[in-house]
Amino acid sequence: MGTWFYGDDRDFVAGVREQDPVTVFDISLIHCVRPGFWASINGTFYTGGRSTVDGITNLDYLQNSRIGFSVTYPITPRQLRKLSFTNDIATEFGGDYSSISLSYGYRLK
Repeated sequence: MGTWFYGDDRDFVAGVREQDPVTVFDISLIHCVRPGFWASINGTFYTGGRSTVDGITNLDYLQNSRIGFSVTYPITPRQLRKLSFTNDIATEFGGDYSSISLSYGYRLK
């Protein structure tokens, strides 16, 4: 769980922009196959974030949820690859998208 807080933007083009905090709830189920090789299923829910500009409330309140999975596989004891996928479940406002990422990691010690 986490919360993002925003300050007022007094330099916004259309006046003063204010935004309520966004709270995030996240749950992950992780299975370790062997050291360095694991898989997870993740769920995230975002809520809040309504903004106002010069006292006028916008219709941008977030109640979004996403689901995804990740797999990490060691190449060597110091190197790994990670494949991740996320997908939108429900979007009230904001990004409605899916993403795939492949990353490489190197451990210094």
